[in-house]
Amino acid sequence: MQEQQKLAVQQGIWIDEQWIRKAGLGPQLRVLIRPGEIRILPATEEAELPGEAATGW
Repeated sequence: MQEQQKLAVQQGIWIDEQWIRKAGLGPQLRVLIRPGEIRILPATEEAELPGEAATGW
């Protein structure tokens, strides 16, 4: 199930712990930043996503 909410950026964005649990991300997170995109992923031992180069995008 996809859930969406429009947020206004003031001094940052708060992501409620309930959303993190619903997504099954776990207690430690990894944040990836690209132009126009921010991804929040579980912090795993896997260093990279498929298709990423070791030096970045």
